[in-house]
Amino acid sequence: MLSAWWWKDKGENTNRKNRGGVEMRYIAFIVIIVGLGIFAGMEKGRAGRLEKRIEALEKENENLLGLLEEYRKKTPEKPEVEKEEIMEEELREFLGEFQVEKEEEEITITVPGKRLFPPGSVEISSEGKKILKKLGMIIKAMDVDIVVEGHTDNSPITGSLKKKFPTNWELSAQRAVNVVKFLISEAGVPPQRLCVAAYAEYRPIASNRTAEGRAKNRRIVIRLIPRK
Repeated sequence: MLSAWWWKDKGENTNRKNRGGVEMRYIAFIVIIVGLGIFAGMEKGRAGRLEKRIEALEKENENLLGLLEEYRKKTPEKPEVEKEEIMEEELREFLGEFQVEKEEEEITITVPGKRLFPPGSVEISSEGKKILKKLGMIIKAMDVDIVVEGHTDNSPITGSLKKKFPTNWELSAQRAVNVVKFLISEAGVPPQRLCVAAYAEYRPIASNRTAEGRAKNRRIVIRLIPRK
């Protein structure tokens, strides 16, 4: 995909070429003036014709200076929505199978828990690391604050996991924390732009009565909020 930055660079190159042409004409004008002045000193008999020529060149100089000033003022501006739309498109292309939503200025990315964590674990899987690293490389270039939310189904914690995480509050929080730590250490996302939220099983997006519904509820949600 050719990003808008390519088009911006192309426009700037064209602008620089135009600017350069005007500036070279202005320099040539100065050289002519100097040469004519010297020549006038040597050939006083031609002073009248030289004076008219100089007046004509001075008028052209005014026009050239006007053009030069116009080019200097014409700095290409990115469309207001262009950057945001490009980033959203890149997110959708990369996260094609995941849910990417936009509400007003906020972008929300929902990643199923099974893509990031092995069953009953808070450690990020190999697949999860690949996903988060690519995602981190995109979002760190965006001027956004990032909220990482942990969500679970309503199944109670059992077995050895219960010693570390007595309830789904602790489990959802630790998974979100581990995602944040990975984005900082492996993707280079500035830590001051990140925060964690944990909701346990209390914000389901599907019924917990079926295995499919519970799988949907086990998720990490990443919210991208434009910085003011």
